[in-house]
Amino acid sequence: MHAIGQRARSGEVILRDVSLAVGHGELVAIIGVSGPGKTTLLDAMSGLRSPSDGSVLRAPGNIGYVPQGDAIHNALPLARTLRYAASLREVGGPGARDAAVDDVLRVLDLSGRSVAPVGDLSGGERKRASIAAELLAGPGLFFLDEPTSGLDPARGSELMRVLRRLCEDGTTVVLTTHNPLDADRCDKIAVLANGGHLAFFGTPPGARDYFGADSLGEIYERLAGLGDPARAWSRRFFPFSRTMHGVCPTPAIPPQPGPAVLLPDAAGPLSAGPVSTGLAAGLDETGLDETGLDETGLDGAGPDTGLDGAGPDTGLDGAGPDTGLDGARPDIAAKTAAGPGEAGPPDAWAAGTAGGPGDAPRAPEAPRASRAPEAPRASRALRQWSVLTKRNADLLVRARPTLAILAGSPVAVLLMLLVLFRPGAFDPAHPSPAATAMILFWVAFGGFFFGLTYGLLQICAEFGVLRRERFAGLSAGAYVLAKAAVLVPSLAVVDALFLLVLRGLGRLPAAGGYPATFVTLLLSSVAALGLGLLISAAVSQPSQATIAMPVACLPQVLFAGAILPVPAMALAGRWISYAMTSRWAFEGLGHSLGVQRLWGDGKSPLGAPLLASYGTTFGRAVAVDWLILAGFTVAFFAAAIAVVARKTRSSTRTSAVPAP
Repeated sequence: MHAIGQRARSGEVILRDVSLAVGHGELVAIIGVSGPGKTTLLDAMSGLRSPSDGSVLRAPGNIGYVPQGDAIHNALPLARTLRYAASLREVGGPGARDAAVDDVLRVLDLSGRSVAPVGDLSGGERKRASIAAELLAGPGLFFLDEPTSGLDPARGSELMRVLRRLCEDGTTVVLTTHNPLDADRCDKIAVLANGGHLAFFGTPPGARDYFGADSLGEIYERLAGLGDPARAWSRRFFPFSRTMHGVCPTPAIPPQPGPAVLLPDAAGPLSAGPVSTGLAAGLDETGLDETGLDETGLDGAGPDTGLDGAGPDTGLDGAGPDTGLDGARPDIAAKTAAGPGEAGPPDAWAAGTAGGPGDAPRAPEAPRASRAPEAPRASRALRQWSVLTKRNADLLVRARPTLAILAGSPVAVLLMLLVLFRPGAFDPAHPSPAATAMILFWVAFGGFFFGLTYGLLQICAEFGVLRRERFAGLSAGAYVLAKAAVLVPSLAVVDALFLLVLRGLGRLPAAGGYPATFVTLLLSSVAALGLGLLISAAVSQPSQATIAMPVACLPQVLFAGAILPVPAMALAGRWISYAMTSRWAFEGLGHSLGVQRLWGDGKSPLGAPLLASYGTTFGRAVAVDWLILAGFTVAFFAAAIAVVARKTRSSTRTSAVPAP
């Protein structure tokens, strides 16, 4: 990666021109005090988040990413969870998927826990389970955010040994950590200081020499010294990396002839100056993507010398005349990477350059799980939708708290209606026009409430899982529509039972267009489900979705046209009512159940005044209300898909061009 810079939306600089190179099969740790941008750097390296400036050379092939929190569902047994993950990643056929699951369970020492629900696993076991889900696709590059966080020292050491074995099998692993012992077990470490400065990148012994520390833990004390230690250490690092042993060379800026000099604050991507805007373009101009600094060595040794002084026509690792930054031929290194869910060459090239001179040879890469041939996007999304639908149904059956919420909201609304309204309000001989209007409204609002509560917690409660699976190539449309595939039939059952109970207990008329009534209520529920999914995708936490519920419900009550008829509303209120799904459900229900006829022909003296106040509210064909509700449904679901796609968008690039 070359001159990576990252800014927050507020304009604050999170990363400041960071350049480093990770070799094939290396175990690399990113360390530093809290808040210097470790996770942001990891996201930029993996492609999960595009940097504001700079460029990333990344290997084609599968990329694995494990976030800091739990990234798999807790309700399902471990082996079943991994089989769903293997199906989403299209790991071979059914037999190959089972074999791949058994293999990763064995490698991560989880075979004895394969039938246990993920929620019953210990913290270390859940972390290994998250790693197992990523290993199913055989990633050549593997990124982990704080993998040992929350683990006791023994479990943390065990996990680091697992990661070391992966590196020995040919996987390149990059992780963030606060634990100096974890960093000491790595091949290289990148030290970030406050302000997003790269203070050091190289071997752990090189770091101790550079900071004058007896242990890696003392580095934190050096970074918290007097003055501005972040600027001081980052300014000093570039000349140090050109002259000292044990530090991985980093082709950060075009090499300059002559002896190394101390860089001023605003010079060079490893300085403490502002984030650069033009250095990324210099990567192509200097030929770093194709010739690997063949013309001049990084230490200014002169032409025809590689980084290790191996002689003419060598790249960074002296591989030969036609090598690029990673030792590959330029035409290979410059190809665009396959997506995160696509297969790459068996020997997936490493991200960036090979390690510095003197690196020990790595063990050959272990055979990886086979993947099905790449399918067209539409058919692939359809297969993902099918797998997700099965998994959602499985989760729904096993997640008792979710089942309690789904069953509790219809029961609560039904009890409210039974307590508030007496039977016989729709009796033609003795009608109660005011009660009929309120009953129709609360039935319409009940359908809205069912759909909203069903959708509100569906996405925000599993955002960690969604982000990981989207990074692996999951379609946002397949994800959202798979939710609908399970929840819409559930809503249909709930709406049908809701109408049957109200009819059986005398709160609805004995005769009426109940098929049309059911369709209206179901369309209202499905539209509200889309709104709930949209809110769930837009917020970050379940608590925020809960707060959003009354905000979404209150306008549906006030502007539906039941408490105050639409013709009697002020102009602004009438315009707002057009955007309320409960208005169209209320009017459709009134038309299907014959409210106009009941009020006009009934013997209640209130019928005629109500007809006059509501005007033509219930005179429209119910098909028009259906069409409007269907339009709301499409709009809400499309918006939910768009929000999911935007919030989980990733960028995986290999070509050496400036990042967007």
